[in-house]
Amino acid sequence: MSLIDIRIKEILQANSQLEKQRSMISSARGNIKGVSNSLDRKIAARRNIGGRLDEVQLALHDIEHQLKALEKFTNQSMTAYSNNERKLVSIAKKYTLSRKSVKSKNWNAFKGIKVKFSAKKQKIWKSVAKTLKILQQSSEYLDDVHQS
Repeated sequence: MSLIDIRIKEILQANSQLEKQRSMISSARGNIKGVSNSLDRKIAARRNIGGRLDEVQLALHDIEHQLKALEKFTNQSMTAYSNNERKLVSIAKKYTLSRKSVKSKNWNAFKGIKVKFSAKKQKIWKSVAKTLKILQQSSEYLDDVHQS
């Protein structure tokens, strides 16, 4: 599975730059509207200057709304991403904790086996000691018999 790396801080910084650009467009639209309103009607009618200024204002208004929608989408996306990341981290912590408890249960089971093994080990040593004692006694007995 591939890694998805979303740098929230960088995206939010880019989004703030987007807000600045939208503000500049809004200011330019206001300036064009001011020029359009201050033009004499005869001058505005000549070569359709008034109509073209209105078209530019409308285009800037559309761009401004698109930028605003992009800002809103970006903010909502980052919020959703952050919330999902928090949920996944929470689930991962729960899973990790449950895995640790399984590991400790397994470890305890192995400890039990180790204890049982060490108990068997003691029994084995006792039997080896008894066998050695018997062998030593047999050896002494054979030495006595051989000497007599």
